[in-house]
Amino acid sequence: AKVQGFRNSGLAQAIEHHGVPAAKAAMQKTIELGRATRERAVADSVVALVAEFSEGVESDALLIEYDAESVSIDRVGDTYTIYGSMSHGRDKILASFTYDRLRGPTFQSNHLDIAQQFEFIKTGATISRDRAHEQAKAGYAVAKEVAKAAKQGAIHTHHVGKQMYEHTQAVAEKLGNLAPAGTREALQQFHMRHVDAIATTLTQQKAAIQQAGQSVFEGASLSFSHARSDLAEQVGVATQEGKQLYQRITQAGKTRIESSLSKRGVSKLLDQARQLGVSAKTKASMLISQGGER
Repeated sequence: AKVQGFRNSGLAQAIEHHGVPAAKAAMQKTIELGRATRERAVADSVVALVAEFSEGVESDALLIEYDAESVSIDRVGDTYTIYGSMSHGRDKILASFTYDRLRGPTFQSNHLDIAQQFEFIKTGATISRDRAHEQAKAGYAVAKEVAKAAKQGAIHTHHVGKQMYEHTQAVAEKLGNLAPAGTREALQQFHMRHVDAIATTLTQQKAAIQQAGQSVFEGASLSFSHARSDLAEQVGVATQEGKQLYQRITQAGKTRIESSLSKRGVSKLLDQARQLGVSAKTKASMLISQGGER
């Protein structure tokens, strides 16, 4: 979990997009800001996140919550409290402060390390910048609803459109660990739909062979299979050595998906689909943009 958290952190994203030297420089600048300036920037970011993504209604007494991928934030009146992620029971307070728009924050406690502060400051700057762009604002609204559906286990019945996927992907890349909880799960579901669509399409090609009651398409390094009966449907992707990478089994109206494919693994699969020179990528994109269950 810690490794995954770092991979999605603002520091990791800075390294990926700008390189290690630039990321180190950005981190050093964060340190040089000084404690008071950093705390003001962190507090501004927390307030922006709650305003943008929380489910609550503005109230001086009502508890307003925002659950991100790595932390949870509560607001009661002008008091904001940052907890560890829901997976850790929200029992660890990372920071707490009261916020006045003119005077700024007054921190009661602050246990955020410099990397976490960097991530909050980076995220706050991103949200402030995006507020001037209608498309970015629309993307936040879409990502919020998609993440909510994923948390409720309803992403498989959600209408999955190409634009919806792109908005969610953009928010995940911009906000990292501070994106709405459920964003990663939603993207994983989108990726699995894409894999499923490609596998199904490839097994319908003329080059596919019929064996043991299923249609099989043998690629250079991967094998795609599809079997359907009156009772069940099964789609699979495996290596030539027989290691199962993806499997969907639909039976009695219930679907079970097992996958060891990473985001990079999905990208490689899409590249292989292009190299095969078949219409899989095009048809898969159509299936994704149409959404819904097959």
